[in-house]
This record gives sequence, C-alpha cells and structure tokens, in this order.
Amino acid sequence: FDGDSTPLTVWDVSPGLQTGSYDDYVLTVSSAQMLKVTLVWTDYPSLESAQTNLVNDLDLLVTAPNGDQYRGNWFSYGLSVPGGDHDRLNVEECVYIRYPSAGDYTIRVRGHNTPEGPQAYSLVVTGAEESGTKAPTLSGGGVAPFAGSISTTFTYSVHYQDPDETAPTIKNVFIDETPYVMSLASGTAADGEYHYSTTLSSGSHTFYFYFEDADSLSARSPTSGSFSGPTIGGANIAPVLSEGEVWPTIARPGTTFTYKVYYDDANADTPTEISVTIDGTKVPMSLYDGSPYQGFYRFQTNQLTVGVHSYYFTCSDGSGGTDRLPDSGTYSGPTVQEGNIEPLLADAGVNPESGTTDTNFVYSARYYDGDGDSPATGVVVIDGEENGMALISGDPHDGVYAYNTHLSQGTHNFYFRFEDQSGAVARAPESGDYSGPEVGAGNTPPVLTDAGVDPEAGNRAQEFTYGVHYYDADGDEPATGVVYVDGVKHPLTLMEGAAANGTYRYSTNLNEGSHTYYFYFYDGMGGQVREPSSGVNTGPSVYGSNPIDTDLNLNSNTYSQGGWHILWISCTNNGPTADVDLYVALTCPGGVWLYYPSFSDQIAPFLSSFPLSSGFSVPSYELVKQQLPALQPGNYVWYAAFTDPGTMNFKSNVAIASWSFIVY
Repeated sequence: FDGDSTPLTVWDVSPGLQTGSYDDYVLTVSSAQMLKVTLVWTDYPSLESAQTNLVNDLDLLVTAPNGDQYRGNWFSYGLSVPGGDHDRLNVEECVYIRYPSAGDYTIRVRGHNTPEGPQAYSLVVTGAEESGTKAPTLSGGGVAPFAGSISTTFTYSVHYQDPDETAPTIKNVFIDETPYVMSLASGTAADGEYHYSTTLSSGSHTFYFYFEDADSLSARSPTSGSFSGPTIGGANIAPVLSEGEVWPTIARPGTTFTYKVYYDDANADTPTEISVTIDGTKVPMSLYDGSPYQGFYRFQTNQLTVGVHSYYFTCSDGSGGTDRLPDSGTYSGPTVQEGNIEPLLADAGVNPESGTTDTNFVYSARYYDGDGDSPATGVVVIDGEENGMALISGDPHDGVYAYNTHLSQGTHNFYFRFEDQSGAVARAPESGDYSGPEVGAGNTPPVLTDAGVDPEAGNRAQEFTYGVHYYDADGDEPATGVVYVDGVKHPLTLMEGAAANGTYRYSTNLNEGSHTYYFYFYDGMGGQVREPSSGVNTGPSVYGSNPIDTDLNLNSNTYSQGGWHILWISCTNNGPTADVDLYVALTCPGGVWLYYPSFSDQIAPFLSSFPLSSGFSVPSYELVKQQLPALQPGNYVWYAAFTDPGTMNFKSNVAIASWSFIVY
C-alpha cells in the first residue's frame, strides 16, 4: 500500500490446486526486514464423525537462496527453522524468518491431498518483492511402451506449463543422464505436451525431464532422482499366439461364430497384422480384451455355410517377428448343420482348485445349444453323487451353470453331464473324471496380541502409532488388516516380521479429546479376529496445544544499572507423568540469543530429563535473581518452555516476559 515501508504482495488463486499439483512464486528480499509468508484457504466441509477435520490439505514450503527449506508452522520460539514436517491439521500456514538473507526466495504452494479439489487459496507475503515471474511446472511425465526390444520406438512425453506464458528455452529429457531435445506435440509452446522418440540399447534405463524458461526459471520431473524404465531386451522377440479357438464348435446356419486367439509380445510390440484364415480366406481380427501386446483378439461371423470348416491364426509384430497357430496345418471346425444340434460344454472346472473344509468350492460349466434348447437336466457328479446346477449368467441355452458346496478332507473327482430337450447329451470331460480339488483341514483363525497405541497421551502435534501383532497358524497372510479409530477405518501396514506372523502399525495425528479404537483382521480363508473381541479400547488422550501450562513474571518491566532483576516461573502439568527438559533463553538488542544459566549462544537446557508428575503445579518459582550490571540499552525478552528430553518437541507453551534496560 502507498506509504508502507515493508513490501506486501497478495495472491488470491482460484480454482486452485488438485492433489500433487503446485504453484511456485519467486520473490526477492533486498533488506533485513522480517520475511512473513502466510497461506490460508477455506476448507471443504468435514464430516462431524471425522477424526481429522481437515479435508483439503495444502502445504507451504519456502526455499531460501542458500537452499534451506522452511515448512509452514514449523517454529522454534515463534520463528521458522529449516527442516521439520508439514502441518496436517490447520488451514493457515505461516513462515516467519527474522533475518532473511538477501536474494531470491521460492515459495511453493502444493496440493498434498485435495479429495474435494481443486482447492482455492490466498497467499500473503511481506518483506519481499515479486520478481515478476513464476517458475514453470512439469506434469504427466512418462515413456511408452514400458518395455520392448532394440527395434522398438519409445516415446517420452511431458506436459509443460508456464504461468507467465513463456516458451521453454531448454526442453530436455535426460535418458541415462544424456540430454535430448524434446519437440512440441500438442497445445501451445507455453502450455503443451512435448515428445521425444527414439530406439534404445538393451538393458534397463532411467530418465527425467528438465525445462527452463527465458527467465532462467526451471522445472524438473521428478524433482530429484530419476524415473525407472523402460527395460529393453536384445534382438526382437517374436510374438506368441495361444488359446486359439472357435465358439460354438457346432451350430446351425446363421449362428454367430466367434474366433479368438491370445497375442503376447515380450517386447510390447503391437501387432501390425493379426488374422484368422477361414477355409483359405484371411480376415483381420480386433482386440477385445487386454492390452494390444498382451490381449485377446477376435473375429465374428454368421456367414458360414453348412459343412465342416477349418481355420488357423497368423500375426506379425512389425519388427520382423511372426507366429502361426497351429505351427502347420489347420484346426477343424466349426461344424454347421441342419437338424438337431447336440449341446456343448466349455470352460468346465472347479474354483478354487484347493482349499480347506471351510472353503466354498464352485463347480461351473458353460452350456450351449445351437437349437436354442435349454437343458432338460444339468448336473455335476462329485465323487459319484449327482448335484443339480443352476444358471448364474447368460441365457438358458447359452449360459454358465454352477453349483457350490463345502467338501470333506481329501482328493475329489468330478464330471459334468447335460441333456437337451431332444435327449442329446453333452459330457465334460468326454470320458473319465476331472481330478480335484485337494481339500485340507479346516482353517485356524488368526490371533492378535500386543495391541495398543503409543503414546497413550499427548498433544495434537504429536504422532500416535496404533500397533498389533498378527499370527496365523495356517500361514495365511491377512486379506484385511485395519484399525478403527473413533469408528473410522484405517489400513495397517506390516512393519516387523512376516506377513503371517508380524507387527502391523498405523500412525496419525489426532484432534484434542479422548479417542477409542479396535483392530480387525481377516485371513481370507474364513478366519477373522477382533481386538478387543467386543467394544473398544480407550485412548489416547490428546491435549490442545501442549499438556503443560507455563508462565513467566518479572518484578519490573524497566531496569537500570544496579537494579534487582527477578524472574519467576510457574507451571502446571495437565498431562501424564513425563520426563522433560526446561529451556530458558534471553534475547538481547540486535537479536542475539543467550541460553540460561551459561548465557552462551549454544543451545542447552536449564534442566535435563526432569521428572514432572501428572498434576504437578508450581505457582511461583524464583528462576533468576540478579543485580544488573551495565547493559546495552534496549529491549530484552525472556523465553521458557518444556520439551521432550533431548529434542525441541514442545510439551508446553512458550512463556514470554519482556523488559527493557535504560541508561539515565
């Protein structure tokens, strides 16, 4: 504003950021004035039952000219310090740098998690002036295909966007640390997709993208390190055709017949030609399931005439590789005829192929009748006993029939038998039995031990870890492993041991108040366990800012040489019994920090690992009593705070007492 001596810059950004996207701002500090950066946003409404009421979470990161990084709300004695963690609770994040070095500072606002995005925001900066330009961004970087041969062409692509609508002067993809210039493929030069295509040598490769605009502002993806891929084989590997068939194998004229085959290319080459040759006539096939280089292709026709037909499949990968199925000759079929058509059975089997006496086994087969007849009977014969089957998908004359049951321990056998309305029979297999499934003893449910949360009490800034030991005597890994915190489900992660005999944990921050939790696991074989078996465990207790209340008082606010200077401290521990450190520091005119009682600038606690019992309270304790010598005139401030032993994790508020020294 006019007349202000401190530079002020404000941005209101809308529609804002999605998860993973970010905006960079470059500002210049040219004076020793304090640098203040404030990020605020209006969050999406949270559910009342949510354990954390922050829905859309943004991050503030300020990078100084020397590379130090300051994260929003990471403070020591009211000022920002490098390092630390991002705030996961608040919609206002601040960075305060008391004595910023001159130079360019990069401010990054990033969408950490915005499920209800995009999230609009406002950014306010004092103590720095906008450089007039913003850094570009890169997104969507990758390579396709992800694997191939030395003859495969690979295309690297990335999207470049410059807020100042500046085209890149450097636009490189670094492949195995060697730069290659990319070209605009779509969009505009300042907001478009860039490509680079090439063949690669055999082996595994890495890559990253680096762009720079006319203002020498750069963008890199990933921000550090490299992407892995692609993996290249040596000489081209020919594709392989398998699972070739026609369905149905017998039917009347006018029936739609489907020829299908599976194409697999180890170099990820898409076929330039894939065909089925029917009675000497080649026709192209189309992909209908899977990827172009690992998928099923098919051709359908209803123009087959009466008689027995023949067919075979061929393909080419465009890199010299071909295949034929069968290797020579032809397959016979389908048969097209008038009159009654015998029914067919396909895809006959049991799922799963092994299990326990607790397992539900499903026997299924596809029934097809070219006359459109539904089956008069349809059974699966298990160990000599007939069991009726039911239609579960498709039409009665062309559908899947199933029967499910539990089985006794041991090895079983089975076959399917269907009969149409005309008495024609279909059997699978045509003779004999299928063998299986193998059935073992029943499942043993898993067991949970050592369930709990650590710590059992703390403040909102602390991280709480829920942990439990899972053991399954059958060696079954958990299909589900979760902890319910205040009724909200969270997945657990294996941290120690084996999956079937290990410790699982989940860590999070919590809101102020009392909380509840319980664990639930399912082994995928019918065994489930809950801890506790009913109800919930109570804990942790979470305090507001900190469990210890601290205050400082002086006998005066103004002193001169020879006067008595007395400082009292009071504290109350509202939390559990804990060992703490007590730090006491004094700031002097000019910003010098001195730590009491040594009055050295080396950070050291006044008390170390001091046991502070729950409910402990000191209404007034004389901390300093001194007749003052001649001091530098100006303003002084005492600070005091309790922390976890050996750390700067605060267990109390930072108490402050200000005073001044004058010379008469």
